[in-house]
Amino acid sequence: MVGPRRFLRALVARSGPATVGVTLALPLALSLSPAAVAGASATVTTAGPVVTRTAARAAAVPPEPDLAPLRVKISSMSKATLPRRGSIKLRGTVTNRSDVTWTTVKLYTFLGADLTPMSDPAALDAAMDVPYDDQVGERLVNVGEPGLIEVLEPGESASYVVKVPVDAFDFPDPEQPEPGVYWFGIHALGQGGALARDSIADGRARTFLPVVARDAKKVSAALVVPMVHRIRYDSDGS
Repeated sequence: MVGPRRFLRALVARSGPATVGVTLALPLALSLSPAAVAGASATVTTAGPVVTRTAARAAAVPPEPDLAPLRVKISSMSKATLPRRGSIKLRGTVTNRSDVTWTTVKLYTFLGADLTPMSDPAALDAAMDVPYDDQVGERLVNVGEPGLIEVLEPGESASYVVKVPVDAFDFPDPEQPEPGVYWFGIHALGQGGALARDSIADGRARTFLPVVARDAKKVSAALVVPMVHRIRYDSDGS
């Protein structure tokens, strides 16, 4: 089975003239449920050479677990890559992991800070180890259709839907954003018990949004998922 890091490397497209556009419809590597993979379509981009770093990974310290009071998950995303126009819709769930009731939980999308894309395997490897509470993108408010959960009791989960228009992304050149892979995801902000509401996210879900060069050459591709199962025999050995 292809692990998240190896899968992500296949998404990195070189922006030079030699690019053969490959964009695997990114099934939300950080917070997407496996069920969403089946719905992902694919356009493929050739990636650079993969450098083996087995020893480095074995010695690497795993990232801190997500300890936020609100556990945010992304279950589906309507677009696998940044479309030229229209909007992107995200669906998912929010779970209250605290012992207090949360109210007026609002959900907003965010896009990578400074709109600087990741463009090589090393950058994606490093992104997988970024602490869950690091600020990796600018929250988009007052645009599109943010999500809202009125009340969330301790241990309770609720669904959300967030829709954001692509023209809300403030790229320096909206007609030709720099190709690469951008941080993308959801911030949840709410009122927890007696705590005062602030601008710090109370829950986060992060994934990636690839941007493919407009002039990238497209090629046919297929996503192959190995299926493994034990061999079973009847009593007669057949």
